[in-house]
Amino acid sequence: MLHPLPSTMAERLHLLRAFDLLEELPEEALAALAHVAQPGMLHAGEVAFAEGHGHNALLLVLDGALEAIETDAKGVTRCVRRIGRGEAVDELQTLAGLLHGVRVRATAPVRALGVPAREINALCRQHDALRLVRERMHRRQLLCRLSPVFGTCDRELLDTVEEMGAWLSLARGTTTPATTGGTLHLVISGRVQAVEHDAGDALRVIDEAGRGDALGEHTLFNDAAAPLQLRAVRDSVLAAFTAQEIEQLIAQRPAMLRNVLRLATSGSRGNTGIGMPAGCVTNVALMPATEEAPVRELAPRLAQALEAYGPVLRLTAEMVDALTGEPGLAQSLPGTAAETALLAWLDVQESAYRFVLYQADEADTPWARRCVRMADRALVVARAGGDPAPSALERALFAGQDLGAHETLVLVHADGTRPPGGTRAWRTARPTFEDHLHLRWDRDADIERLGRLLAGRAVGLVLGGGGARGFAHIGVLRALEEAGIPVDAIGGTSMGASLAAQYAMGMSPQQMAQINERVWLQLRPHTKYTLPVLSLVGNRKSTFCGQLMYGDIDIEDCWLPFFCVSSNLTTAEMHVHRRGSLLWAATASASIPAFAVPVLDGAHLLVDGGLLNNVPADVMRALGCGTVIAVEVSPGADDAFTAERVPSPWEVIRSRFLSRGPRLRFPSLLEVAMRATMLNSVQREKVAMADADLCLHPPIDGFGLMAFDQLHAIVETGYAYARNALRDWRPPHTRPS
Repeated sequence: MLHPLPSTMAERLHLLRAFDLLEELPEEALAALAHVAQPGMLHAGEVAFAEGHGHNALLLVLDGALEAIETDAKGVTRCVRRIGRGEAVDELQTLAGLLHGVRVRATAPVRALGVPAREINALCRQHDALRLVRERMHRRQLLCRLSPVFGTCDRELLDTVEEMGAWLSLARGTTTPATTGGTLHLVISGRVQAVEHDAGDALRVIDEAGRGDALGEHTLFNDAAAPLQLRAVRDSVLAAFTAQEIEQLIAQRPAMLRNVLRLATSGSRGNTGIGMPAGCVTNVALMPATEEAPVRELAPRLAQALEAYGPVLRLTAEMVDALTGEPGLAQSLPGTAAETALLAWLDVQESAYRFVLYQADEADTPWARRCVRMADRALVVARAGGDPAPSALERALFAGQDLGAHETLVLVHADGTRPPGGTRAWRTARPTFEDHLHLRWDRDADIERLGRLLAGRAVGLVLGGGGARGFAHIGVLRALEEAGIPVDAIGGTSMGASLAAQYAMGMSPQQMAQINERVWLQLRPHTKYTLPVLSLVGNRKSTFCGQLMYGDIDIEDCWLPFFCVSSNLTTAEMHVHRRGSLLWAATASASIPAFAVPVLDGAHLLVDGGLLNNVPADVMRALGCGTVIAVEVSPGADDAFTAERVPSPWEVIRSRFLSRGPRLRFPSLLEVAMRATMLNSVQREKVAMADADLCLHPPIDGFGLMAFDQLHAIVETGYAYARNALRDWRPPHTRPS
């Protein structure tokens, strides 16, 4: 803090008139500022701002030099800004550094004018001209967030960038017209998506950026680049620079070239799904679907879950008023001076905390609407079993909003004694919501899962196809539970899809073993052959077994987020199932061509997903899981598919049904069909597995694809292998930043 120096009103007024940024202030405002300003000194090495009532919020540098030093999570420090004579630095954008690794300190003795926080806030409300000056200071300080691109910011650079860059303010849900390539958009605050129209003219997200990130970097020096269209996930501010402007800046500051090249060659942050990549979500809003929604009860529990990944600030309207010392500030209306002060304060909190949890009012208030506009992800909370139609409160809070960003429906269940039901009606009533989650109120693990999903630290488990060898997945799941490794989302292909569906429904590994023993060892649907017109195996017994395993529930009614993949014979494309009948999706994923009847999807025919993607770890990654575990049960080379000669049909029949001696060694028709189905996706499987954080390959080569009678031995083999593999392993992305 400043060490005070004696002064007169006339001296302070004279000093203020020397600042270029104050030259347009009316005399009345300048005099009011001189009345509260206090000259003082900072010794070299001292920090400019300190916490506590009455500290200075604004420093106007008369002599000397300051620098803003940022320390990242790895302890590496860098200078993001230098502040010299005639410049101002505002605590609203730098006090956050006291919590977030930034310090503004004197590099040499500094003489400055300091203005206390309460006084400058009051003056800005009384004098619009002074408020505009402060907003310009904020804007210049916001530009310093782009130091990873520009390097250390000083007065000369800020003057150039401020004059050169085009500022763009986007309200939540706003979509810009398409612009030509060759423009770099830097996100100063908020969250923005790059979108494009697909074949059906629907907007598809191709990239997403938060504060300090860039959009359009890949097209910066490409004159033939496709037009770029932007959509604001929440209220956002961007600075846009053409390729020519970037070239001018590089000419002035050659060191920028390395930063720009790094941007241009960096990978896309990608789309999001059930989770978000680590670092994406900062602001989370808890919104009530009805006045009875348990938002007040959920907020502190969710805040506690998020604290595992960094500092969390939970805000209600009352908390905002208390923390700022400004009664009624949280309920300020758009376009007012109070709103400007509120937004600046909230921006500080976003800088200071890993998460800001906005707890909305249970009524249509300005604060509740503010929570919607400030959210990276809005959680709309409702009690399961209630009326699925949007309430008047929900319609009011989202009135005029583009609900295509990151809205998640959270259905709260009293406990897990009754499985979810009727979720499709909730989703149908909210067609633009991105996803939904089921939360059992009596299980802390469910709230911890929600925290991991928001933090981009979710653990996704992918189970590959492989016939009876897939029973090893049951043993892997048992080992994961014993190791305390959570499964936040699950998906798979063919037999992997079937077992993933059962686990997503809430079955334990023991229950999964029991139901699969009933189906595959007792009912044996794979042996019920029919007249080979549409398939070799009949549909009736398979359908009965499917209903026994899955009932009539929808994917939306699973406790865990679930997906499976099938192959579309009509379009030759992979189909990802995330909605609709669980039985229908799992059946499609495991419908081996020629052996089972294809599944109809409209006029399209769907068959086994192993044709195109037998271990869809890439799909799980694209959905946003921070950690992906992939389990492969189909070896690249399979000794079961070797033979000395091709036997006659009679020899096969005699060996399998009439002879008591050793069985003839030759794969069955179904085994050949299953193996052939998986061959096409072998190369893709290698790529997908390489992207996984943990790849498990249970040693099940000794079991045949049709060895359903060896279910328990396969389960135990998978369990013993996974228990050993997981002994010293923990998901890297579940640890705090």
